[in-house]
Amino acid sequence: MPPSEPRHRAVVEWLWTSTGYAGTLIVVALLYLLSFGPVDLCCNKVVTTVTTPNAYSVTVRYPAWVSVLYRPAFYLRFRSDLYRRYLELWSRGDELNR
Repeated sequence: MPPSEPRHRAVVEWLWTSTGYAGTLIVVALLYLLSFGPVDLCCNKVVTTVTTPNAYSVTVRYPAWVSVLYRPAFYLRFRSDLYRRYLELWSRGDELNR
């Protein structure tokens, strides 16, 4: 049985290492997505607002670097209800400060 122990130890070390890398990747992705809230609050510029009796439309412009760097966050904003609600929390904070 002694020859199988080093092999078992290598498997356990590999599992710990791969779990650490996966965890780091998940944390970095979450921090990236969560950082869009403050960036949206600070960098957006409302260009036009159109109000009709049934609806309203707002056009927002961002600096070029925000449009490039946060392209996945823009995509997720319209695809995920949870992420949209998170960004609405930041916009509510902006309305309270006005």
